[in-house]
Amino acid sequence: PPHPAIKMDVEQAMNALPHDQRAALMLSFSYGLSHMEIAKTLNQPLGTVKSHISRGKLRLRASLRAYEKA
Repeated sequence: PPHPAIKMDVEQAMNALPHDQRAALMLSFSYGLSHMEIAKTLNQPLGTVKSHISRGKLRLRASLRAYEKA
């Protein structure tokens, strides 16, 4: 299991994301939905969902950069 500090940092990084990015990433990571399934669930165009996921991943990666070399 991940160290509690890492888990807390990931939760904080997720909570700092804009709502649309956070929702799309949660549906993808936690529930394993495809981009198309997420688009239908959120009633958003597929391209918008892909953008939210891509931008959300970039923001998460930047927020959690300290763990890259660990």
